[in-house]
Amino acid sequence: MATTTTYAQLMVGRIITGLGAGYAFVVAPLYAAEIAPSHIRGTLVAVAEVCINFGVFMGYTLAWALNGLPDSWDWRLMIGVAVIVPVATLMCLPFIPETPRWLASEGRREVAKVTLKGIYKEENLVKYHMNHIDQMLEEEAKHPEGRWTDVLCPDATTKRALTAGVGIALYQQISGSEAVVYYTPSILVNAGLGEDEQDNTVLLMTMAVGFAKFSAACVAAYTVEDQGRRPTAIVSCLGTSLCLLGLGLSTSAGLSVLAVLLLCSFMILFELGLGPLPTVLGSEVYDQRIRARAMAFGLFLNRLVSGTIAALFPLITDLVGAPASFYVFSGIGFTGVIFSYFYVPETKGLSLEEVQLLFTDKKGATMKNARENSNLDNALSSVGGGGERLQQEAL
Repeated sequence: MATTTTYAQLMVGRIITGLGAGYAFVVAPLYAAEIAPSHIRGTLVAVAEVCINFGVFMGYTLAWALNGLPDSWDWRLMIGVAVIVPVATLMCLPFIPETPRWLASEGRREVAKVTLKGIYKEENLVKYHMNHIDQMLEEEAKHPEGRWTDVLCPDATTKRALTAGVGIALYQQISGSEAVVYYTPSILVNAGLGEDEQDNTVLLMTMAVGFAKFSAACVAAYTVEDQGRRPTAIVSCLGTSLCLLGLGLSTSAGLSVLAVLLLCSFMILFELGLGPLPTVLGSEVYDQRIRARAMAFGLFLNRLVSGTIAALFPLITDLVGAPASFYVFSGIGFTGVIFSYFYVPETKGLSLEEVQLLFTDKKGATMKNARENSNLDNALSSVGGGGERLQQEAL
């Protein structure tokens, strides 16, 4: 893309990078969820969101730093620098082990134990988790392998999981986040900050907004584990809605400084909840038989809505004005508060197997009765004494 000479070449490169990014959006959180201890699973999965936001911040920074270069050197250099990340990732892949769950499902139990020993240093913990995985595989063996029909025509339990996982993924986009991220310079110009999108002040303030977004993502990687999934979803939806409401009012009044503050606040509140939650919940709520397919389905809808909003936002802004657009997004965000309250489960501290129990009861389940109904006690008793301590360490 950086060396393109035609529009067709640019589009082909964009399609290929889009496919690669989409694949990574599914594989990275799936891998992190399966290999991480449950007490840090949310944090490790949320690191993917931190990396994405670092990329956004670097894009804003390069746009400011390279602004004014002759010909097309500014955007060519910006795109070309990004090649460093996939090359570095490719070099690290040979040193990354497969997940114990996948290894055990392929009959490679001894290799799975070696991987578990790298995660849990105590032999009792290794035995506990190996027994836990064996129980899960035995249960899955009683059911046919997951298919796309299980996702597209789900049973009641899967439907409840899809409602939570796909629903929060859709709210991430219909809250207006992509419109704000893609068109921050335009929004600032509409608020009266500068003459055009190439104005140095506009680019500097855009970079400040990107830094706020990245910083909040770093904080969220820890708070999503401490504060839980459901409360952060509710607070994030409510906070971003209020920010968009204020952004509409400040833009119509030409209050550029207030617009910058509201944009930063929106980014912070978004990243503390709606930013990482679709990835975190998506890696937790689905049965392992369909987890990859369900996450891919949620990601497909997420990116479809993202692309639609990104394409239509300038047209809608021209038709009804930027303030009206923000009011619409704000109203949608308020419905996200209601959705999160009724449909987003609390999965904090639960193993992936325990999370599945949350969707077997139409009225929902608490962390306590999810554990009471699980087979953890059997796994603990099979590895001997110290069961209570092992359970706390494992969870």
